[in-house]
Amino acid sequence: MDHHRPATDRQHRHRDDQYPAAVDHDAHRGLRRYERPASLARRSDHCDGAQPDGPGRRFRGGRFRGGPAAGTAPTVVPGSSIGEKAVYLASLQRGKPYVYGAEGPYAFDCSGLVQYVFKQLGRSLPRTAQQQFAASLRVPQAGKQPGDLIFFGTPGNITHVAIYAGNGYVWSAPETGRTVSLVPIWSSTYYVGRVL
Repeated sequence: MDHHRPATDRQHRHRDDQYPAAVDHDAHRGLRRYERPASLARRSDHCDGAQPDGPGRRFRGGRFRGGPAAGTAPTVVPGSSIGEKAVYLASLQRGKPYVYGAEGPYAFDCSGLVQYVFKQLGRSLPRTAQQQFAASLRVPQAGKQPGDLIFFGTPGNITHVAIYAGNGYVWSAPETGRTVSLVPIWSSTYYVGRVL
């Protein structure tokens, strides 16, 4: 009965078929919505090879359930502070594939993306998410700013790192088969680190 649906619904369904359960492009608001795939919990190649923590956010009926509510996706423009510049440089990596152990410039894993971006800004960061957690200054969640690092996992077992873009979004190199993208923070359990 697809021929009875308006053209925009058919277009949305076609787009959903291209991005099954991971990304939904909302033409009305221009937002990118992210759902953490269930397969992520059992993948051994996630980020730095560690297992993610928590179940992630669930997408139901056009809205996210669980985790913090994300705001509107931030506009990406070159900034003057190191954090704003980090966000801009991370945005330039959009669409590049995740490859375990990759450090750029053509592919990245999560900590490889962070290391690459900050190296362009003259900051030397260690290679793994756990090492980057140890090397960054701890900041309360409420005090996070664009360019801060968002760490998932627990101290001693950091499983993923991303670059905070503002308004509840991060630049992330998520897992094999995916690309660097701007996504909402999918868990309320995370740590914030600042690179000085």
